[in-house]
Amino acid sequence: MKTLTLNISDSIYDELLSLLNTKYPDDISVVDDDIFTQEDETAYIEALEELEKGEAISLEQLNKEINV
Repeated sequence: MKTLTLNISDSIYDELLSLLNTKYPDDISVVDDDIFTQEDETAYIEALEELEKGEAISLEQLNKEINV
């Protein structure tokens, strides 16, 4: 079996997997399903910016503040 890596738009991801699994159910398997979506990336960047501006604190700092 060979491995193929693809970058797939979030908008067609589910449809493509469904099509492949329907047409070739015994011949294709998902090896590494990247669930880090564009929305996740946007939220991650926003969180980093808030942290850099001092508008947010790290989990470590929060734990110190609440004595955990």
